[in-house]
Amino acid sequence: MKFRFSFAFCLCVLLVLNTRLSAQDRDASLRQAFRLLETRNEVCIEFEVPGPGLPEHLSGILSIDAVTGKTVRAYANPQQFREFLTWDLPFRVIPPVIRPVPETKSLAAWESYPSYSEYLDMMQAFETGHPSLCRLVNAGKSVGNRDILFVKISDHVEEKEPEPVVLFSSTMHGDETVGYVLMLLLIDTLLTGYGHDPQITALVDSLEIWINPLANPDGTYYNSPSGEITNPRRYNDNGYDLNRNFPDPRVGENPGGPYQEETLAMMAFMDTLKACLSANFHGGAEVVNYPWDTWYPSVKVHPDQLWFQYIGHEYADTVHLYGPEGYMNPSWSDNGITNGAEWYSITGSRQDYVTYFLHGREVTIELSNTKFPDPATLPLYWEYNRRSLLHYLEQAFFGVHGFVTDAYTGDPVPAHITLPGHDSLGSGVVSDSVNGFFVRLLHEGNWNMMFTAGGYEPVEIPVQVWNRQQTRLDVRMVPVQPSPPLDSTFCFRLVENPPGGAFRFEYHIGKRGSYRFILYTLTGRPVQLVGEVYLEPGEGELEFPLPPDMTGMYVMVVSGPEGNFSMKIFLK
Repeated sequence: MKFRFSFAFCLCVLLVLNTRLSAQDRDASLRQAFRLLETRNEVCIEFEVPGPGLPEHLSGILSIDAVTGKTVRAYANPQQFREFLTWDLPFRVIPPVIRPVPETKSLAAWESYPSYSEYLDMMQAFETGHPSLCRLVNAGKSVGNRDILFVKISDHVEEKEPEPVVLFSSTMHGDETVGYVLMLLLIDTLLTGYGHDPQITALVDSLEIWINPLANPDGTYYNSPSGEITNPRRYNDNGYDLNRNFPDPRVGENPGGPYQEETLAMMAFMDTLKACLSANFHGGAEVVNYPWDTWYPSVKVHPDQLWFQYIGHEYADTVHLYGPEGYMNPSWSDNGITNGAEWYSITGSRQDYVTYFLHGREVTIELSNTKFPDPATLPLYWEYNRRSLLHYLEQAFFGVHGFVTDAYTGDPVPAHITLPGHDSLGSGVVSDSVNGFFVRLLHEGNWNMMFTAGGYEPVEIPVQVWNRQQTRLDVRMVPVQPSPPLDSTFCFRLVENPPGGAFRFEYHIGKRGSYRFILYTLTGRPVQLVGEVYLEPGEGELEFPLPPDMTGMYVMVVSGPEGNFSMKIFLK
């Protein structure tokens, strides 16, 4: 009895001490968090969720940064942190990485982070040093009035050529700095390697490449009187996560608060680019993240998920050959790649915005577990990733490429291009209204491609695609012309459709001249001159023999002094 009493007493004492220690730890964490919120307007915390999966409401409150098992790392601004405290979850504060202003720098060796002024000078120097290959573009201003800069790299940089557009962008989370320097290195490599390296020369000759090294300059150069990167933070100057600030395909507009200046500038700029392929570079993990971020795979998968997985593995597999053991291959991933929501679900990501609303193909590439590493390690990350970066650009060479034009005039047609029974969730593409050029990136297989445009007959064409090969497909679309009444000034009407033993037409014309009757396939290819006659103004009938051994659907086009007249004809 005495032993039992002593044991119970000791147990009570331990429980009280543990409660007091837990309370003390929580108080210490709270004080640390509030100090950081006061000085930085954001805090990074780590906590565990009680059950499997991340509660969606919690994901909506915080800016989730990583999830490993039940452990969650997240960022919060003051309002988000107050909401998080209502969950009464134990947490610990992850202190920010702060580096002193460097006494010496080695920008030439890429072993230093550039100051903001050095960054501006470097971007200008790229254009000045390579004016025929590089153009510097300012897409807008950040909340803190810093420049959001892009360079365009192409062999005819001042022209808009009919070629695939690829976009790379980095560091929309200001404290994830590896991609920032790697993008500068990539620009330098493309410009200095052109004309010397066959792979780089082919990329610059055949692509329109856009690179934005720094999407959140205010976050990267936060609280930096010297202009150096010493105290970077995730959020922008207003305390918003820019990768939660885009329209979301599942929840709609403004899931992450009012659109920020950086977001508006990026959306407007990307809308003009119409990139067929893009990548968004981050840090804090080492993995290739593909859509969707917002939908769990059990709910919706992207129709081209196989293609996303294929290009993701190509990037990660190449990294595995040149990086250290375990780099870009976390245990919870599929050998270096992951579905976004399967890792953790978020709303308002740029990846989902581009892929759904702009009909593009974007992945998020996490380059380093350490967000703001020692700059001396930056050349190592370049060595691990440089081949994969170039190979990723090459992905735009593959799939189906071609032009969509008017069958009669040759003018470009902005057609919607879809794969019936396959495409959904914004996965179709649109041909360029300026030149008719299109790119449809696809995993290998046999596909049917449907081309539709207002005022044109739809066209469906079978096509075979192989991985890492380009399939060329040019499409000429036939305009639809409604049959006017026979008393109009210019009209031809087929008496029987399908025709019996011959083509028999009734006509009404207003001008004398020569009229040609030509059969076209539905893809716009002329196949048969049926006849040519000289007619006087007025009404009449015509008859032409049927062409031998022709069956199926065609378009008959009558051309003459008054223009073109077309009609569908079925031959049995």
